[in-house]
Amino acid sequence: MISKPWLFGIAGVLGGVLWALVPFVDEAYSAHPEILVFVPLLLLLATYGVKARFRGDVPFTAVSPLVVGLGILTLDAVWLASTTNGNLGSVFLIGIPALAGLVFVGIGSVLLARRLHDVEQFPKSMAVLFAVALPLDPVFNGIVTPLLGGGLSLYGLAWVLVGFELTQTARETRSGSTNWTP
Repeated sequence: MISKPWLFGIAGVLGGVLWALVPFVDEAYSAHPEILVFVPLLLLLATYGVKARFRGDVPFTAVSPLVVGLGILTLDAVWLASTTNGNLGSVFLIGIPALAGLVFVGIGSVLLARRLHDVEQFPKSMAVLFAVALPLDPVFNGIVTPLLGGGLSLYGLAWVLVGFELTQTARETRSGSTNWTP
């Protein structure tokens, strides 16, 4: 049993905020790529929290593509943070795995959102937003970037909401109204 399940919600909120701000502060992240290592790691923790919280309704097959994608993005971010050369080989070593990781994240997000949509304790509108956020990011940024002078990731904002929901369900757990065991 996890003694502090709300920590997974906090990880989701922090990871979501970092993911949401990546397009807006791209220059800061390119100057400090080691920050990017924490984004998928925090979201992996939040994914575990979702799986643990809704264990009967969310099987491992619903989160496994998301876990694989976030794992690939973590390794890719570590590679980016450890290398600073911009040769063509580095572009392929970083870009191709990042694309593959994002494909897995997209598939995993849709599968997880589908399962969360069926969970009574999880808001249906939030599950729908979680499913469509990653594919809508480019469209959303096309509208927001000219207005704000920088982008904002809708997918990151969706993770903020999921993380916040995990902190709320963890609070319910502490009061005894739900069961939490991973």
